[in-house]
Amino acid sequence: MIMPADRWGETLNEFLEESSEDDQAYGPLYQLQESVDNIFGANSPLRKAGELGGREYEERPQQRQMAVAVAEAFEEKHHAFIEAPTGVGKSFAYLIPAVLAAQKLRRPFIIATHTIALQEQLIQRDIPLLEKILDRPIRAAVAMGRANYVCLHRLNNAISFDDQYLPSADLTPEAARIAEWARSSTIGAKTDLPFVPNRAAWAAVCSEAGTCPRGGNDNGDEVCFFRAARRRLFSADIIIANHAMFCVDLAIKREEEVGLLPEYAGVVLDEAHCFEDAAANHLGLKLSALGVFYLFNRLYNPSSNRGILARADFAPIRDTLDEARHATDSFFTRLRMWIEQQDQNPLTYTTPDHIPNHCENAWRNLQFSLTRMADKLDEEDEARMELNALATRIEAMRNVMETFLSMHAAEHVYWFEMSGHKRDNIVMNVAPIDVASILRRDLFSRQTPVVLTSATFAVNGNVDYFRQRLGADTATQLILDTPFDFQKQVTLHLPHRQLPRPGAPDYSSAVVELVDHYLALTKGKAFVLFTSYRLMRDIADQLREKLEGQGIQLFVQGEGMQRGKMLQAFRDDVNSVLFGTDSFWTGVDVPGASLSNVIIVKLPFSVPSHPLMAARKNRIDQSGGNSFRDYFLPEAILKFRQGVGRLIRSRNDTGILVVLDPRIVQSSYGAGFLAGIPACPRIES
Repeated sequence: MIMPADRWGETLNEFLEESSEDDQAYGPLYQLQESVDNIFGANSPLRKAGELGGREYEERPQQRQMAVAVAEAFEEKHHAFIEAPTGVGKSFAYLIPAVLAAQKLRRPFIIATHTIALQEQLIQRDIPLLEKILDRPIRAAVAMGRANYVCLHRLNNAISFDDQYLPSADLTPEAARIAEWARSSTIGAKTDLPFVPNRAAWAAVCSEAGTCPRGGNDNGDEVCFFRAARRRLFSADIIIANHAMFCVDLAIKREEEVGLLPEYAGVVLDEAHCFEDAAANHLGLKLSALGVFYLFNRLYNPSSNRGILARADFAPIRDTLDEARHATDSFFTRLRMWIEQQDQNPLTYTTPDHIPNHCENAWRNLQFSLTRMADKLDEEDEARMELNALATRIEAMRNVMETFLSMHAAEHVYWFEMSGHKRDNIVMNVAPIDVASILRRDLFSRQTPVVLTSATFAVNGNVDYFRQRLGADTATQLILDTPFDFQKQVTLHLPHRQLPRPGAPDYSSAVVELVDHYLALTKGKAFVLFTSYRLMRDIADQLREKLEGQGIQLFVQGEGMQRGKMLQAFRDDVNSVLFGTDSFWTGVDVPGASLSNVIIVKLPFSVPSHPLMAARKNRIDQSGGNSFRDYFLPEAILKFRQGVGRLIRSRNDTGILVVLDPRIVQSSYGAGFLAGIPACPRIES
């Protein structure tokens, strides 16, 4: 039933009534599906979007179908996978049922995304517009880690006792700029700063566990920005978070009753094709050499005579710190030499206790020395909390080091990685090989409904791959059609007869010739997507001069321009060409005339050189599976679909899609890639 537009407010109020006999009989979200369904359609209040500052509303059956499916999951408390191609309007399709359910239950719903851009879109554009459309307030808040908020207490210490709290005198003016901003800021978040702060200066003044003199309570002259943000989360209808924070919250709640996020009534995981890797990264452990030495310098830097221990009465602890610093420097120096001898980065660590823990005694002595000194100080002494907080950090470092070297955590993979511009930082990583068992236990076994959505979930027409990888065994699936007319908007070019297989000696020269040909067809306006930096640079070097002679600007990832600036420059120069690798296959939106040609050079198969990927491969093969069929092929198909999705971003876009890998036609598995593209005219040559 479609209701008249003037009855929407009345209808919503009826649904949101505090209680009714139906609620008691069928559950508090009874008729959520019907209420959501009535919001879409011929007399939809969404038709006001254009006059209220949004895009003109287009009735899309896929959007309505998705919204009802989300409402069904919330109402019936089950999990659901929903593949929603570009153009469906999925943010409103999940926001509307989430808002109604949250306001009915008076409990928040979580919207977790992979990218900051989507979080900003939701909080700055979509939710304010939905408030106007529905003519009712929506309480929305962004969940960020405490280090994103300035701590006025630590900031005052940095200004008043800069030799103890700032690692360098050069940072004093920066701290003063932050202090000037903080006096007028209402939220105290780093994202609210009108400038990008120096990383070391911000680290010295941001909120940190264990350093608040009042435990985060707003009593006294200072406001705790972090605690105020927490209160906003607890009163919100919708909480916007990233995948990382959501996973860390799961990990904390496994051990403790209170996590980073309030108890929530439901979850939407958007961009959920990225969720497995986010879970692996944030349900594990990490320790970096630079992080350790940064902490030591925060305690005391002998070259500048700065740090918490610069006080004369802390001199005895400086000797203990010197011993810890010496042991740590010796350990990481020998470790770096050993890693360099292996000539592999990243490098898997495979044998428990193969490397002795020469840091343990010195780190333990330093931790206990800090704790004992803190116990001797008066309660009012500003250094007391700092010493205790740093002692806690050292204890956490000890636990990670011991877990890594002894390989205590079963079913995890361990590896070293040399990072930084000069590869001078050693990072020790521990990650679960299979997140499915963790997520099955901590997320999907609960009664809280989880809706996972993405533009690319399906492999061979179903979401079984993701069900298995994430442990969402009972989740339903909905795979929506594209709202775009690919038969009219896209032509697929497969020049497989002109190409040798990748790896053949003449493959690169054939690619150069064909890239040149297809760029000429569209006069630039193209993404050329690579899987290898080496091949990308080779092709770019061979085509650069010719393209410049044709007046076509060539942007190449990794040649000095930041990704965001490069993308904007590409948008502004309609005839330009962009050569990109991994990060340009996904999450890039260029509607309109600037992009009418996407060239995929090779099918995006991953090489199992990364320790986590190699461990997943071994796990599948050892359990009787086939890692190519069960892991590498589905991952490649999904990434291929992401790359294809860069081309058509609106109903008015048209263009060509070119695949320069003959395996898409000539191999037995190529059909799986072609099945991932909506039906469109095909030209083979």
